[in-house]
Order: sequence, then C-alpha cells, then structure tokens
Amino acid sequence: MIYKQLKMLPVLVLLTATIASAAEPDRADVVVIGGTPAGVAAAIAAARADKSVIIIEQTPGLGGVLSSGVLRLDDKYVESNSGVMEEFRQRVKAYHRTEMADDPLVQAHMKQDPRKVWNIAEGRAWEPHTAARVYAEMTAEHKSIATRYNEVAVDVLMEGQRVTGVVTRERDNQGNLGARHTYTGKVIIDATYEADLAEYADIPYRIGREARSKEEPHAGHIYTNYFRRVKGTLPATILPESTGVADHRSQAFTYRITAKDYGRPDHPYRMQEPPPGYDAGKYNWNATSKPIIPNGKFDLLGINWGGDLVGHGTRWVLADWEERARIEKIYRNHDLGYLYYIQTKGGSPNIGLPDDEFQDNGNFPYRLYVRQGRRIEGLYTLTESDLHKDLRGDGFRGPLLPDSVAIGVYGIDAHRVQGPDGRNEPPYGKGAAEGTLHLHDATGPYQIPYGTLVPTQHNGILFPVGISCTHVAMCSVRMEPVWSALGQAAGVAAALSIDNKQELKDVPVKRIQDELLRQRCILILYTDLPADAPAFTAAQKLSLLGAVAGPDIDDYNTAAKSKGLGSLELTAYRFRPNEPVTMGEFSQMAVNGLQVPLSITASHFTDVPRGHPAFKYIETLYDYSTQSKWPFFDFEPSKDFRTALAHPDEKLSGAQAVRILSGLLKKKVPAPSKPDANLTRGEAAQLVYQYREPGDLPDLPEAPAARVIPSVGEASTTEAVNPKTLPGIVLDDANAKLKGDWSHSTSFKPHIGHGYIFSGKKDDRTKGDGTATATFTFKAPKAGRYQLLMAYSSHETRAKNVPVTVTSGTHSKTIAVDQTVPNPCGKPFRAIGTVDLQANVETVVQITNADTIGFVILDALQLLPIKQESKSNE
Repeated sequence: MIYKQLKMLPVLVLLTATIASAAEPDRADVVVIGGTPAGVAAAIAAARADKSVIIIEQTPGLGGVLSSGVLRLDDKYVESNSGVMEEFRQRVKAYHRTEMADDPLVQAHMKQDPRKVWNIAEGRAWEPHTAARVYAEMTAEHKSIATRYNEVAVDVLMEGQRVTGVVTRERDNQGNLGARHTYTGKVIIDATYEADLAEYADIPYRIGREARSKEEPHAGHIYTNYFRRVKGTLPATILPESTGVADHRSQAFTYRITAKDYGRPDHPYRMQEPPPGYDAGKYNWNATSKPIIPNGKFDLLGINWGGDLVGHGTRWVLADWEERARIEKIYRNHDLGYLYYIQTKGGSPNIGLPDDEFQDNGNFPYRLYVRQGRRIEGLYTLTESDLHKDLRGDGFRGPLLPDSVAIGVYGIDAHRVQGPDGRNEPPYGKGAAEGTLHLHDATGPYQIPYGTLVPTQHNGILFPVGISCTHVAMCSVRMEPVWSALGQAAGVAAALSIDNKQELKDVPVKRIQDELLRQRCILILYTDLPADAPAFTAAQKLSLLGAVAGPDIDDYNTAAKSKGLGSLELTAYRFRPNEPVTMGEFSQMAVNGLQVPLSITASHFTDVPRGHPAFKYIETLYDYSTQSKWPFFDFEPSKDFRTALAHPDEKLSGAQAVRILSGLLKKKVPAPSKPDANLTRGEAAQLVYQYREPGDLPDLPEAPAARVIPSVGEASTTEAVNPKTLPGIVLDDANAKLKGDWSHSTSFKPHIGHGYIFSGKKDDRTKGDGTATATFTFKAPKAGRYQLLMAYSSHETRAKNVPVTVTSGTHSKTIAVDQTVPNPCGKPFRAIGTVDLQANVETVVQITNADTIGFVILDALQLLPIKQESKSNE
C-alpha cells in the first residue's frame, strides 16, 4: 500500500499555486472540483443554503461516470436512494414514462416488479445523454451554481494548512491541456474520483490495499471464487495462498462502453480493423445478450474477460494529466478491442458504438471508470468492520455509528486486482484472478460518519469521494448513490461552516444531520419508511440514538433463504410504522430516545430475563418509576411480591406512553387525542422525538422531601435539596428557558430540585458552538452587589470555561467557570464571583456552551447579597 505522509514544507504548494496563475481568480462561497454525482449533490446542497457555487468539470457534461457509460444504479434496494440521488432517479423515471413511453424495453419494465434492479421504468438505468441532461437541468434550477466544463485541477492555493482555491487548466477530449484558471472559495470540495487535491495540498492519503487485520479479514492479497467457478468449493469461498499482504495495487479500471444494436451487420459503426495490441484471447462474449437500456443499448461491462483491465489503476491515480492522456490510450485500445471481438468472434456484428452518444468524442465515453482513487487520512477511518454485519454489527446491519451522514447498502465489491493470465486459469496462485470480492451476504446496511470527509490536519476542504477509509471499505462506498449522499453531506457541512464561521471539523454533526433530514436524506435504512412519511425524521433521529429495537429473530437468515443484502426480501430492514408498539419496544425508545442513564438494580421480571432485548430498558423504567412519588411503570407482581411480569410484548396505549414520558421527564406531557387506542410504532417515535426536549411543559407536582442516605465520611447527605429552602435568589435548572442540545440527569447527588441538565457528549473534544443556551430572567428585589454561586457536579470530563453572563440594567459581566473544580466539601454550591444587580429591572442570566470542551453542567445558581451567608454553604 502506498501511504502519502504530510510534507514539512507546505509553503511550496502555496508558492507554486500562486505563480501558476496571476489572473484574477473567480470567487464563490463553495468551489466543487468534479461534476460527478457527489459534486452535483454537494453543489445543490450548498445552493439550497443560498451559497454561490462553482463546479469545475473535466468533461463536456455533468454526472461523472453515470453520464459516461455506467448506465445503472448500483443501489441494491431502490428504497436506499435519498436526497439528490433520489431526485435524479425520479426525474429519469418520469422521463422514461413520458418521452420514452413507446420504447419496448420501457414498456417491458413497466410490467416488472418495481424492486427489480436496473428497472428502467423506475429510473434505475438510462442512456448516457439522459443522465447528462437530467443533471444539467437540476443544477440549472439554482441560479447560484455556475459550471466550468473541460477543465481539470492542476494545483491548489493555500494559506498555511487551509486550502483556499484551485488552479485548473483547460483540457479537450484528446487530453490536450490549455489555458490556466484560478478559483477561490471559502470551502473547497474535491468530488473527483482521483482526489487529486489531496496530492496538491499535501494532505496525507493512501492508495492500494491494507494488510489483513482483525478489523479486516478480507484485506490484502486474496484469492476467491467470486465471478468464476472453482470446482469443489461453495459459493463465496476464500482460497489457499491468500496471504493478506498489503500492496500498492488497485482493482481493475475500464471505459464502460455504451453500445447499440443496429439490427444489421452493415451499420456505419462497425469497426473495420482491430485497435493496436488487439488479442482475442483477452475477451469473451455471449451472443445472446440483450439490450438493457432504451433505444437498444448495452452496457459493455466485462469483468474477467471483457472491458476490465488490471495493472494501470494506481499509475493512473498518481499520474499528472499529461501521463493520464497516455494511459487513456491503453484503456481505449483495450476496450475497443472488446468491441471488435464482439463484432467478430463474438458473433454480434450488429452491435456498435452509439450514433447519438458522445458525438464530439467519436461516440466513445468521455471518462475512464476509476473505481477508486486516493483515500485521505481523516478524522474517522471507515473499515470493513464498519460495513460487516457480523464483525461488529448485530448480524443484520453494520454497527451503529451515531455521527452518520450517509448510508451504504451495496455489498463489498472489488473487481480483480491481478490476473487471470490466460484461459487455463488455476483456481488460485500464480496466473489466477486475484483480489476479487463480492461480499453481498456479509455486508449489512451501514453508516458513514462525517469524520471520513474531513482531513485530520487541513482546513477549508472536504473529500466526499476519496473519503478516509480502507480499500475493502471503499469497495462498497464506491457506488455512486453512496458518493452522492456523501457529496450532499459535504455541501450541507460547507454551508453551515460558512454561516457559523466554523472550521469544517468543528461543525456539529447533529446540525448536519438535521439539515440532511430536511433535504430527505437517509441516515439509516428502512425499506418501508420513505422520506415523506410522518415518522421519517423521528425514526431516523431515534435510530441514531439506538432507540429503535433491532431485528426480530425471524428477520435473520434462515436455512431457507437469506434475508440480508443477498436477497430482495423487503421484510428485512423494516421500521413497521403502522404496527402497534409493544411495551418492550417503547421502553427502548423512551430510555435511549430521551438519553436517560441506565439504572438496573436487579433482574425483577420473569418474562424479561437478562438476554432479553428489552431487559436494560424495562429495568431502567422500573428503577426510575419506584423512585418517583408518581410511579409510571405498570407491572404485575406475584402475590408474595417475590417476582413479577412486565409484559414486554403487550401493545401500549397512548395513555401509558404519556405516563412513562411524564415520569421520566418529570414534566406533564399532554394526553393524546385517543388515550386508550394502541399506539403505533410511528406514533411512538414521533411522541418520544417531540418531547426529547420538553421545553415549557409544566412540572409534575413536587416530590416529597428527599431521603437521607448515609455515606462514607459523613453522617448523612441529601439526594435532593429543595430550592425553596435556600436563601437569596435561587435559579433552578427546571426554570431555565433552554435552546439547543440539553439533557436531564439525576446521576450525581446531591442536586438541587429534581436533578440537573447537561450539554455535551462523552469523549467529544470539539469546541461547543454556543447553540446550547440556558436563560433565566427575573427582577432583583434590591439593588446592590451579590455573590454568585453555582451548583454543578464536578468531574474531569467537565468544561473548564463555562461562560455565565449576568446582565442587569446597565451592568453586564461574564464569568468563566471551571467545572472540573470541586465544590466545597459536601456542599452543592461554589462561589464563582460577584455581580451588580439593579432593582426592578429585568435581569438576564445565560449559560452557554460557547467554546467549551467537555460537558457543561447546570444544576442551579444562587445570588446572595454580599453580607448575607448561604445556609447551603455552612
């Protein structure tokens, strides 16, 4: 494997780029390199946020390989398409059903199962010019998007470690380079297949294959029986001499030639002679093959004995554009040789290059099909174990990745890396096809975190195509629907970065996810929950929190038939929004959806033993319920109260759900319109999602006085302090007006009132963005100087600079509180400073997470006239 380390002289890149173009640069908020599906999606997402965008595209049309020979969606499940890619599919579908309605193949596909792969009538396959037309129409609808065609990036502009612009050169269809141009932007997005800007900006990257590891059992040098039969082996088998050794090699590239059936052998597009280097022994063709797209056209994808060519991929990625022109000729001759074979020995002289495609390029595709290029070193590196449903998944999906901004569903799919050397191919070893993977049964629907797009050390640039991942992971990520989804995420992140003046690595993932959901993007796959479903957003967000129960045992593979990605049984990966929710399912929704800390005192229920999917959540509801003056969890005890039943499979009513939420939140959640009706799973998700931030809901009636619990080193300490028993002005967190991401907890004791609130995530070291605010307003009864005290639970994970701002009339003061500092021994409050208050004017106290690293805790504030002592600190 080739691993590009960071150079120590990044200033040279800036110098080279500056000298390269002295002309005044074109400027935009976002500059997108590559009019690929990822690039177009990024541009549209940024334009929707009112950002100006320039797309730099190397060919005469948009769409990347989808308008240059890859004529179908590798999406596995049609329901997995979302966002801009789904908009593209729907437009192709509408075009085929209207303007192409008389085409025989369109008519035939209208009668097929809509779920069938590459269904033309569903917009899952098309002609090249159709894809180019649709993408051009989509970008034209946004006046803030400008496109520059026939230009390629040759350098970057930089300020320190920040990429600020791109230098391009014009390039014609023959590979000749022309004039230079310069473009600058607030954010640069490299959506090219090669990720060339990583080289120009000196961003560390990898090419080739990693070695086999615990996380990647299919990495490195490997022989399999995919795409070929090996006698005496079951399907999907790893063969001997698979060493797992890393190397620099890439899988096969090709020109995906579009061909047309002219219905006669004497058409004008029949080749009269073979191309240079033609060898009939390299090819094979089935003369009974039929067109798969309208107007009698073929996708000439030949895997082992066709268009695929090994041995030049890594060289292509690392080459400059002059050398790439020479490599293009190698691939062009090889792939025209395949067409020549088809017309001669293959027995299909009626097939030729299409007369209505690529008319300014000899009817030959504009671009090489580059299956993978550079892979940057990012904040998160995606591996096989992130995609595999068994290594770290639940046997059904890949592991839950809460920072997901896109999904993938296609199986890990690598075309050959080496060989075969001839027709007498051995099953493995020298001369055999090597490197082929086709892990459709083992790959589960998976998620891709935002950190894969973001370089570790550089600013101002995102890579939605050359993401931070391994070779094996890229073998699934490389499907265009996935790259398109990542491109849309990049466009959203770029716009948020600009709006909030944040570095790309500091943009809160939650805000990216919220905007992606608004743009109807999928963050976790459900085949029965389209983006316009009422419960779509709630189900997506709760699923990211682990609040949606996993599959039933019947959803797993059975001896009869696989229900994973190896089949199209849509009973798998369902949310079932219209089915009644059970107590067990709702317990997980409520506990994880509201992010209630787990509390398990014992195993109480004989029908929910340890190992039951709902065990942790049922027990947590029980624990919180028994601590409440108003118990909210119903169960059926035995006569002697030694055992009990929780009935996890019973249907839940709306009234029961509201009682549980009210009890957990200690807020009075409004009763549903039909309290006795069974709640559906979709309604349950919406209910939990709606009240994950309870806002201004009224409190439940006060609990009785707190119990006294003996502790080591003290005679006693209270679990809760009633704020009404404290002197001075007491501002309890329950009375704060909250905005942003806050959660409630009672884990640390003692606390004031019914608990405390916190903002932040475990192990998150990114700076707070100031969007989480807690605001109190009151009028001081007496003017003067007050001592300000704060109640919080100290810990090393807390923020050291929590800003507390007090504004009273003409007085304003901000105090930074180090919440790693413990309170005085056994006391809930710590003095943090003094403030001046004016009488009978509105005083505002605000706590935020601005620029904080770690948890921000708010239990209560206390204001005491300077000469008065606090009973809480005696």
